[in-house]
Amino acid sequence: MTSTTPILLAVVAVLAVAIGVWLLWLAWKRNPKPRGGLILGGWALLVTAAVLLAPWAGGDRGVAISTLLVAVAATVFIVLSGRWTLPHGKKAKPIRATAGGADPAPGPASTWPRTLAAVLLALPASTAASVAVGVALAVWTPGSPADKLVTAAFGAPLVLAGAMIWTCADRRLLRTTAGLVALTAVSALAVVLRPH
Repeated sequence: MTSTTPILLAVVAVLAVAIGVWLLWLAWKRNPKPRGGLILGGWALLVTAAVLLAPWAGGDRGVAISTLLVAVAATVFIVLSGRWTLPHGKKAKPIRATAGGADPAPGPASTWPRTLAAVLLALPASTAASVAVGVALAVWTPGSPADKLVTAAFGAPLVLAGAMIWTCADRRLLRTTAGLVALTAVSALAVVLRPH
């Protein structure tokens, strides 16, 4: 690896973060149109960026820098896409409360069996997925054993938090289950196929 290679990887990682956040922003704007490809592509680029930053900043700082870049990119997109003033000549309409109040969108816990399933997905299933990802990060992260350990220690809680939020927000429990099982299986396969 030449001296310029880590810098090139860092530049590619920054671009991957920007494009990944942009794809996720497009997916949010397309709601409720089909957006699975945008979501998958956005998250894949964000994960790729974190992996590319490891040779440049080390495993521990790479995850932290990647998280910071995502926050900055998301803030930029929010500021650039927001409407801060009303169009010329228009006045804001007052918000009127209805008799029954606003009906909240039904969540995943609409009945007691679905509540139990959501709890099981948010706790043991999400924990299993995060542990599997943490072990895979510890095995595949380049660098010293300390880099591997810190990367896993940073990455696993992020996966756990994301998985728990997803399971509590998504009404389609089968999709959540399939996603967590696939993540756990892929991480376990990565551990089994670790380089010797």
